[in-house]
Amino acid sequence: MVLGVHGQVDFQAGSSFRYLKGSDAAGLDQGWMDPGFDDTGWSAGSAPFRYGDGVGGTELSDMQYNYSTLYLRSTFTAAHADSLEALQLSIDYDDGFVIWINGKMVLNQNAPVTLSYNAFATENHESGYAEVFELDPEEVELVEGVNTLAVQGFNVSLESTDFLFDISLEA
Repeated sequence: MVLGVHGQVDFQAGSSFRYLKGSDAAGLDQGWMDPGFDDTGWSAGSAPFRYGDGVGGTELSDMQYNYSTLYLRSTFTAAHADSLEALQLSIDYDDGFVIWINGKMVLNQNAPVTLSYNAFATENHESGYAEVFELDPEEVELVEGVNTLAVQGFNVSLESTDFLFDISLEA
């Protein structure tokens, strides 16, 4: 069966991830975003990852005053990856993030120049609506079958009263 343009990639908001809090990431391997990285020791939860904003998902009740970043990993399937015309990401976030697909950085918003476990978003951004980003599939380098999605989320400060991250992908 050949799929049409829609449904070639379908990763819904509220999806499951492996996650690691920034407070536990000081010695994190620099290849954590690569497909072969072993994240079995990480916690598991569903988006949105949040505190102070949103409902459902995984509440990070200990984030305020303790850590400014969150690391997320999941996978999604791409069908007919060589014929995709566009990859659309809808992201609801507070305050910043970097996204890697298959180990390649493909998008960042309000991310610091130097990425570290204790870094901060460069600007405040309120959640509550999904912002849409369109990427060129050739630049993303999707593979047929299973692809790895990795995200580093950033809060604007340790004192911040809220944080949220949720994402969906569609092609």
